[in-house]
This record gives sequence, C-alpha cells and structure tokens, in this order.
Amino acid sequence: MPRPLILGQLALLASAIAAHGPGYVQFELERRTLAAQSPEVVRRDSEPKAWDLDMMNRHLGYFTDIGVGTPPQWLSVHIDTGSSDTWLPSVSACKNQRRKEKCLGNAFRPNQSTTVKNPKSSQGLFLMKYLDGTTSKGDYIKDTVHIAGAVIKDQRLGLGHSTSLPYGVLGLGYHHLVALWYKMGMTYDNLPLLMWKQGLVNTVAYSMWLGKIGSAKGSLMFGAIDGSKFIGKLKRIPILRDKIRKQYIYFTVDLTSVTVVSPTDVLRINREDDPIKVFLDSGSTVSYLPQDVSERIWNEVGVVYFRKYNAPMIECENTNSTGGIRFKLGSGEGQLITVPMSELVLLPGLVPKAEDLVGEAGEWRGRNLCQFGIRNSSANANILGDSFLRSAYVVYDLVNHEVGIAQARMEATEPAEVIPFPTYGARIPELERGLDD
Repeated sequence: MPRPLILGQLALLASAIAAHGPGYVQFELERRTLAAQSPEVVRRDSEPKAWDLDMMNRHLGYFTDIGVGTPPQWLSVHIDTGSSDTWLPSVSACKNQRRKEKCLGNAFRPNQSTTVKNPKSSQGLFLMKYLDGTTSKGDYIKDTVHIAGAVIKDQRLGLGHSTSLPYGVLGLGYHHLVALWYKMGMTYDNLPLLMWKQGLVNTVAYSMWLGKIGSAKGSLMFGAIDGSKFIGKLKRIPILRDKIRKQYIYFTVDLTSVTVVSPTDVLRINREDDPIKVFLDSGSTVSYLPQDVSERIWNEVGVVYFRKYNAPMIECENTNSTGGIRFKLGSGEGQLITVPMSELVLLPGLVPKAEDLVGEAGEWRGRNLCQFGIRNSSANANILGDSFLRSAYVVYDLVNHEVGIAQARMEATEPAEVIPFPTYGARIPELERGLDD
C-alpha cells in the first residue's frame, strides 16, 4: 500500500538521486500510486459497485522531492508539463482533507522557514483549476527551493489552503500559463525561467524520460539532453501558438496520423489535412483523443467502454500483445513514435473481474479487466499523457518554441550522456543514436 514518506526519508532520497553540473540540473522521477487502491478514493458514492477510474487517474503520476525554505522542508511534488505554477499544500489544507490519504507528499509550514516572504498583496491570489476538475486555492509566497543540489532563491510558490489533491505540483509549462494570469492578468518567473535567470542553466529548456510502465523510474534534466535515453533521430517539432491569446501557452503540437498495428490487421487514421492539436502533458496518466479517433482505435484492439468503470477497458492479457500504435507528430516527414500495447494496458490487478457488471458485461463476465490508456477527449482538450510519453523522449525548448522528440530507449541502463545547451537560445540538436550507442 502507498504510504507517506517522512521528512528524513525524503531528504535522503533527494540527495541520492540528484545530479548537478555546469549548465544542467538532473534528478530522478518516480512513478507513484497515491491511495489508488483505497475504495474510499476510487468508488463512487452513488454506485457502491462502480469504480471511478477517472478519479483513480488523479492519484497516479511521476513525482520528485524538493526542499522548500530554510532549513529545507522536503515535499513530494507531481511533475506536470501541462501547468506552470509550483505549489504546495499547507498544513491547514491537510487537516481539511476528508480522504484517508490526506497530504501524502507532506505539507509546507511557512512559520518554520527563515527565508519565506508572504506579501499581503499576494494573499488569496492563488487559484489553480486543472482540466480534470481538481483545484487548489490559497496564497502566493516566495521562498528558497532546493532541487537536485541546486538552489533557487525567491521562487514564487502557491500555498494551497484548500485543495482537492493530497500533494503539491511542480509546473513546468510556459510562464504565460500561471494561475496569476487568469486571476490578475499578470505573470511571474516560474521555476524553469528562474533557474535560467539565476544562472543554473544556460537556456530555458529541459528533457524528460519516463521509462517503461513497469520500471517506475524516470529522469528530468534541466538545461541539457541525455543521449543515453533515446534511439533513432531526435527531431524538432514546432510548438503551436495559442490563437486566442496569441502566445505560447501549452506544449501543443500537430498529431497528423495514428496507425494501429494488431497481430492481424493495420488501421491507419490520416489527419494530415486536419491535424489534431494535442498537448504533451506529463500530468495526465492517460491520453485523450477525439471521439471518432479513439473509438476507431478501441474497435481495432478490442476495447469496450464500461459506464460503471467510467473508462474504456481491455482484457489484461493484451499487455502481452505484439501490436501497438504509431503516432506521427508534425507535418511532412514529422516524427513517428511507436507505443507498444504493454504501455497502453494499465492498472493490472487494481480492477476486479467484471462479475458485477449486470446487463453491461456480457461476454466480459469473469474476465480480468484493465484500463486502456487512450480515452475520449472533452472540451477540445486533446492530450498525449503518460501512456504516450513513456514511449517518447521529449526535449521542451521554451525559447525557440520547439520540442525535440525521439523514440525512448525503454530500458536505459547506461550512464547518462549529458549534453548541455551551450548558450541561451541554442536549438535542440537533432542527434541520432543507434541501438548499440
């Protein structure tokens, strides 16, 4: 069962997995399940036999540990490329948590830090609303952040006094997306930007590798690329500007084709003439595509949507399938990323047999079911989340507004090949790595 880490354990973990060198900062990510096995979390009150897997997804993700304040208070935070604020739950928020998990990532106590700044002008201004409906509300503060041996001074942070999440979030998006913009029309230097301004990295860029679903380990490197984490060519794909605000808000790219390869057939969905605008979002456990696309994928691989699970389901044995889905990002030659079925068949063992789905299970009765990693999108929010990103090595360049994407080396065991960005605005190098490199 998941359990909270005490402060000493978090500090030891953070020091053991961090790396900090000239022009880059690297640390390890860990895929954690926070209370997802607790019936109090995943069962819907209105239907005692229904498991709300949409809620379950909010408690899965990639986390790291940061120290905040002086002396550092160590907290576990969720890594999120789909938002831009770094925020922490306060003690009062944890006391108000009605669910059993409360604040598993620990809470921040401003009165125990000698470097905290809590300007009255920032009180009540922090309000974060995520696409999945979760929220955090409170104040903005400033304090020192310790991450992988690096120290960021006077970082603006959200302090959530009321939150529906039992952990904090480290937002890695564009600073135009911070919650303060939606509240006051203002922005500030978020963590990726402030790391560059304080000389810790040479440009505002970072790279992310999540590893395969069974490994539970990944890595994040600010200011550099890790040549040991991908195979094939690292290709640059343009990030799309938001048409309404005329700014770069999300890591949005064009998805121009989807090819489903099963043991018996091949289905190609061509969107070259009408690309799907998708967000690359590490804060989302699963991926969300338009209904016409997702349902064609479901039909091809044998997925059925179960209302009582609030999710598309597939037999767990499909994790051993030799098939997969190939995504093409960008126009023209673009970049192809293949996601094996083993990365799309999720949560084996967490979902019971379909013996209680009366009138809905049919031929599925008594079979072991798993959640499928591609769902229908809503409100035009098409997302490539962790179910896709584990198969991709992604470099996020917030200066040139590009992402570099390559096929991830799923079991990267070699030492890191650190390639720092040499100067501000240096573009992502289109490197190539073979299977034996």
